[in-house]
Amino acid sequence: MDKGRLALELPEPTERAVVLAPEIEEMSVRGVEMIKGAEKQLTRRLMVCGPVHSRITPSDVEDDSELIRFLRDSREYVFYALRWSCSFRPKDGELFTECLVGIGLRREDKRTDEPPIAWSMQPRRLDKVTHVSSNLAFVAGLKLTPVDISVTRDRGEETEQRDACVQAFGELGSDPSWELYRVKGVPLRGMQDLNLVVRAPAEVPVIGKTTIEAKVRRKTFGVIKYRGIVPGEASALDFRLV
Repeated sequence: MDKGRLALELPEPTERAVVLAPEIEEMSVRGVEMIKGAEKQLTRRLMVCGPVHSRITPSDVEDDSELIRFLRDSREYVFYALRWSCSFRPKDGELFTECLVGIGLRREDKRTDEPPIAWSMQPRRLDKVTHVSSNLAFVAGLKLTPVDISVTRDRGEETEQRDACVQAFGELGSDPSWELYRVKGVPLRGMQDLNLVVRAPAEVPVIGKTTIEAKVRRKTFGVIKYRGIVPGEASALDFRLV
């Protein structure tokens, strides 16, 4: 282990099939509500694992004096590590163009002072959808370490830069999110891990909710916006931190 670095392994999360339900109101505005098949829900195209979470305690960082000192100096707060994974499986040549994974963090006592916040997020920005590992690596201050896997192509001394496929928003706020995009040459396909450290006031349970939105380019109807639901499990993507 490098000095000033911690690796914490979370358990493997349960995989759930997400049903993509079209946004009927938006379809109506576009005038496609009468096209047969446009209102059909899409299945087996998006799988979501998690969230799994664990409180970070001094025993987790017993080999790192800097992180132990940080936790001891932050007695008014507690920290949690969380992880999600999304697996994109396009079908019938109909590709994902965007996906939004939003996290809402609230105090269980409903007070608005000292809200829980996204202390650190990874990835912050990626040029390729990728599955890294189940290990969460931290540096001083319990900040998640970035993963350097940007995509480049050698052209002598030049490199080709791509638009971001994954972009994080809302760090240090209570409503963090990740936006995933299909960009030229990089399809939105495969597995992507999303890692988060939450800081919350000590002794205050946190209620968290996960929302998923996606856009799929349909062959007949063009790009349609969907919301993700887990059938029969109204709270499957929600969590409670204590």
